Amino acid sequence: MPEYHIALTEMWLVLPSRQLISPAIRLIRDELTQTIRDLRARLMTHGVIDEQEWPAY
Repeated sequence: MPEYHIALTEMWLVLPSRQLISPAIRLIRDELTQTIRDLRARLMTHGVIDEQEWPAY
């Protein structure tokens, strides 16, 4: 599917209040961020996507 392009988007973690960012929530956020970075790197390594399709932020 060479015409297919991944839509650029952001992931948001929505909480009722900033005061509710507990250590557990921070850990979940950090793990999700790292997992997504790893996935991006693997896709780029295998030539599935390139920097232009999924730029680093």
